[in-house]
Amino acid sequence: SSAIPTRQRNTENYIIIAAIDFQVHFIVLVLFYLVKDIMVVSVPWDVYNRRNIETKRILVMNTSKVFHYFVRFLFGTVVLSVLAIFVLFLMKVSFQPGTVSGAETNMISTFMAERILDTPTADQIAVVNRLLRYVAHLGLFFILSFMLTYVCFFMFRGFLRFLGMGGVVFIACFLSYYTEYKKQFIDGRHFDMADVRLNIIGCLAGIACMLFSYVINSFLYKKNRHYE
Repeated sequence: SSAIPTRQRNTENYIIIAAIDFQVHFIVLVLFYLVKDIMVVSVPWDVYNRRNIETKRILVMNTSKVFHYFVRFLFGTVVLSVLAIFVLFLMKVSFQPGTVSGAETNMISTFMAERILDTPTADQIAVVNRLLRYVAHLGLFFILSFMLTYVCFFMFRGFLRFLGMGGVVFIACFLSYYTEYKKQFIDGRHFDMADVRLNIIGCLAGIACMLFSYVINSFLYKKNRHYE
């Protein structure tokens, strides 16, 4: 019984560490951008006057490029932090003891059954419970693979993107199997290959959804460029 609070405290510590890591990155990036602005502004004005308009334009373009990479890196840090917190949440939910997991699922399924039916029977609550577990497996791993694919498309270009997609498929399938394999060593939980299949289906659906979204966005972008 004392293992449950310890596991919860560890999860909370991981989340706090991830939040602090994000804040440190944010502060460092803001300081870098401010120093960059000070360096640009501190250049004597007579130096600008001795240069032509083309040089000024290049300076503005370089400043815009630095700002673009700054925003891109900052956004990537946020996305990776959210992904790390979601993976910790997925591990916490997957590795709960059987008594805790069963109690939470029964509470949610009973609440949903009472909203759908006036006086649900035990069999009807059991059906809702089973459907809820199916949806949880599909939904959680759908979100996981969707976020992994998004990070891959955000960080990599060209051939590296294909290698990254291979890594996404490997990580998603590994977590799909590992989260179920680990359950056989937890009190009240067991390994179920059917749940592994549900996890993998959710992963494939998330990857396919992200790829479809990317193809549609690329098509619309090229179409707008053509009309311009």
